[in-house]
Amino acid sequence: MRIAIAAICLALGAGRVLAQGWGNSGSQVIPARPASQRPADAPDSDGRALASPAVIAVIAAAKERTQRVLLEADAGRLRDLLMMDGQLDASEWDLIDELAAPNIRAITVAPTAGNGPAVVTGTVGGATRQVLVAVLEQRYREWWDAKDPFAGWRALVDEARRSSGSHERVRRFLGTITTQAAKDGTPANTYEPVRKQVSAFAQRNEKQPLAQRTLGRRLQYEAFVDADINLGGQLPDFFYDWLKQPPKPDAPPAK
Repeated sequence: MRIAIAAICLALGAGRVLAQGWGNSGSQVIPARPASQRPADAPDSDGRALASPAVIAVIAAAKERTQRVLLEADAGRLRDLLMMDGQLDASEWDLIDELAAPNIRAITVAPTAGNGPAVVTGTVGGATRQVLVAVLEQRYREWWDAKDPFAGWRALVDEARRSSGSHERVRRFLGTITTQAAKDGTPANTYEPVRKQVSAFAQRNEKQPLAQRTLGRRLQYEAFVDADINLGGQLPDFFYDWLKQPPKPDAPPAK
C-alpha cells in the first residue's frame, strides 16, 4: 500500500506534462459511471421504521391533505423533531434512510414505544428529500473532518454499508470533496490537491479491517470516477485505475 501511494505521489509530482500521457487527462474522455458495488452480505432498507408519536403525527397530518405526501415544510418539522436533542439515535437515522430511499415505495412507521397505530407513507424526493438528507450529510462532513480520521472513515464506510441509498449518499459526498480538490489545483500544482486527497483516502483506509478496507477502496474508486465525470474527463486515468483494484488480504500471522 505505501509503495503504491508513493508511486502515485511521484507521478503526480511530474505535473501536467506527465498527465498528458495518460488516457483521459488530455483528451477529455468522460468515463462511464460504474454502478455502486456493495458487499454481498450488506443489509438494505426494508420499508419499516420506528418513530415518536410527534413524528408520526406530522406524517399522519400530511396524509390528510390533498397531496397526501410529505412536503418540504413537513421535512423541516421532522428534522426539527428528530434533532431536538442535537443527535440522531438508531431509529431516527433509520427513519431518514427509509424516507430518502431512491426507490418509490411504501414505508410503515410504527410508534417507538409500541403503543398506538402505525402510519403508512412513502419515500420522498426533491427538496423534501434534501432537507432530510442534509442532516446526514452534515454528519458525513463531521466524520471526514474528525480528529480521529480512522474512526471517522470507519463510520463513513459503515454508513455506506447500511443500505443502497446510504451507499449512494456517501459516494456522492466523497465525489463532491474529490471534485473540489481537483478544482483547487493551480497551473503550478495542477494535481497537488488531488494528490493530497488520494493520500487522505489511503491513510484512512489502509488500517481498517479487510472487509471495511475493501468497501472503502471501492468507495474511493467510485468517488474518483464521479469527480472525473464532473470535471469533463480531466483527471488522469492512473488515479482510479489504481483505486479500482481491491486491497490485498491481510498477511497471515507469523509462526
